Amino acid sequence: MDKFKKDLQTRIRMLVCYNSILIIMVSFGLFHPTAGQSEFALGFMSGVNVGLYVAVQALLIYLVFKYQGALRKEDKLRNLYIYENDERRKYIRTQIGGVGINIILGGLAIGTIISGFYNETVFFVLLSTLIFSALVKGILKVYFNRKV
Repeated sequence: MDKFKKDLQTRIRMLVCYNSILIIMVSFGLFHPTAGQSEFALGFMSGVNVGLYVAVQALLIYLVFKYQGALRKEDKLRNLYIYENDERRKYIRTQIGGVGINIILGGLAIGTIISGFYNETVFFVLLSTLIFSALVKGILKVYFNRKV
C-alpha cells in the first residue's frame, strides 16, 4: 500500500505540473486559432479549443482532489486501490483497445488543437475523427460492461 501511496503522490505532482503548463499556455493566448476563413469557423475553432481546455482543467482538478482525499483516508485509499486493480475492469480496458486507444485520442486532440492554427479543413477532419474515435470507445465500453 505504501507503493500505491507514492504512486498517487507522483500522479498528483504530474497533474499539478500539467495544470500549470495549461494555465501558462492560456495566459499567453495560445488557444486562439488564426486559420479560420470565416468568422464562424474562427469562432468555432476558438470555442473548441477553450472547451477542451476547460474539460481538461476540470478533469485535472477532480483527479487531484480525488487522489488527495484517498491519501488522507485509509478506507478511500483501499477502495481506490481495489478499483484500479480490478480484474474485470482491466479485462474490459484490454478489450476496448487499452492504452493504445487513449494515446490515439490524445494525439487526435492535440492535432486538432494545433491544426486550428494552420488549416481550417484539417481542423474539422481531425475533430470529426476525434469524435468518432471517442464514440467508438464509449460504445465498446458500454457493450463490454454489460456483456462481461
